[in-house]
Amino acid sequence: MGYTAPASDIDVTGAVTVDQAEYATQIDEAAGSITYVGKAAIGTATSAAAWQVYRMDESGDPELIILWADGDNNFDNIWDNRASLSYS
Repeated sequence: MGYTAPASDIDVTGAVTVDQAEYATQIDEAAGSITYVGKAAIGTATSAAAWQVYRMDESGDPELIILWADGDNNFDNIWDNRASLSYS
């Protein structure tokens, strides 16, 4: 099940606000209204299965829908595979 972020948790770029200091962050603004966000320990290769990945869908009105790779927020995904991961 996805998470619908309240407007107060979304910054001006459309990203959900969290403490970014601990993680390297990758952002891929894919075609249309889809943006992928990945977080991992600083220095983690994008090919390593150590990324927390979620997909933001901004096509809703007025909601932002966030779906997690594998349906969870575990750090066990490969950032390079973000477009082919299963989200829920």
